[in-house]
Amino acid sequence: VGDRLYRIHDFTGLTRVRPLNVIESMVLVSKYKDDPGSFSDPRVRSVFVGQHNLLRSGIKSVRDFSAGRIEVPLFPTMEDALEWVQDDYSEFLSRKTA
Repeated sequence: VGDRLYRIHDFTGLTRVRPLNVIESMVLVSKYKDDPGSFSDPRVRSVFVGQHNLLRSGIKSVRDFSAGRIEVPLFPTMEDALEWVQDDYSEFLSRKTA
């Protein structure tokens, strides 16, 4: 959409996570951290949906790894995430046209 892309990661069905999965995910984030479409690409906003307690830890790891440059919002429902995306995109457009 314009110069901004939203990627929504839906973890609502997540019930069990192995520590190895978390480590593998962090390796992938670091391996591709500066690639187009990655978490650090300023054109892409990643959004997480779910309530598993490890999601907050994963988001904190991404933020810490990026020295605070990457913020990933977390929402309990897809509806909440979509509402945030609409608001964020409206704000993005208003800054772009200002």
